[in-house]
Amino acid sequence: MNFKEIFGLILIATGIFLIIAQPFSPTGAVIDLSTSSAKVSFVVGILMVIVGFVVMLFDRKINR
Repeated sequence: MNFKEIFGLILIATGIFLIIAQPFSPTGAVIDLSTSSAKVSFVVGILMVIVGFVVMLFDRKINR
């Protein structure tokens, strides 16, 4: 594994952590986006996962 693949995996793992680590809802909703900090961290998590996949895919296309 080279640097770009490791960087992509770190971005994906961090993004998934940000998505999962949302403040829990007392009503039992799976994803509670009622607070602005939850909305920001959710969007940042999604963007990190997308960027991680793009970095890994472009790295594999360039190396092959």
